[in-house]
Amino acid sequence: VALDGGASTGKRAYLLQGDAVKHDITAPFDDIVKIAVDVQASGGYQGGRWLAGPTTSTATANGGAVTAGGTTAVGGTTGGGIGHLHVLAERNVVTATVKVQHSTSGSTWADLITFTAATGRTFQRSTVSGTVKEQLRAALTTLTEGATGGSLTWAVAFARGGSPKK
Repeated sequence: VALDGGASTGKRAYLLQGDAVKHDITAPFDDIVKIAVDVQASGGYQGGRWLAGPTTSTATANGGAVTAGGTTAVGGTTGGGIGHLHVLAERNVVTATVKVQHSTSGSTWADLITFTAATGRTFQRSTVSGTVKEQLRAALTTLTEGATGGSLTWAVAFARGGSPKK
């Protein structure tokens, strides 16, 4: 995910997959290691939005609603979309479940993407087909901590495919 103006909820995010095309690792002397990597972007979506900017949670939580421009309360968009989950840090977390949810009203939410339960730092990319309703949010629905409590630093972005539903 690339940033465009910050990573707070609702801000633009560029979602893409990076394919390593070349890498060089050298260790000439004194335990100094030099790494150079060339990455080519593929599978990109430019119209993404942050559903939850990097945030640290000690309990389950929901991100704020992000409404898609050009849709109506009974519409949404066709063509599915893609979601990215980034677990940037964790402290004493056994497992955490993060979802992308969608809604037409903002009061009743349905699961759109359920990422694989995270047990540590991770990145996940998941696609969905079909209609994506007007409003989206990220939800940390399960956070199982160790005996002494814990915290999870996480972020979610989503990009729609297709066009507004009529």
